[in-house]
Amino acid sequence: MWDMGITPAIILEVNDRTINVYMRAHISTKELQVPGNRYSDFRNDLIKAFSQTY
Repeated sequence: MWDMGITPAIILEVNDRTINVYMRAHISTKELQVPGNRYSDFRNDLIKAFSQTY
């Protein structure tokens, strides 16, 4: 397995009968996310990875 040195955060949300699993990871990018801001060379988005209603 290829190890890129990225450790995602796993967030579990339980809402009534629905379970949502989110992940967040710091990903470096080649292009600036905000033009002119030299500190915006990464993404740190919250992504829904799984959802199940019981």
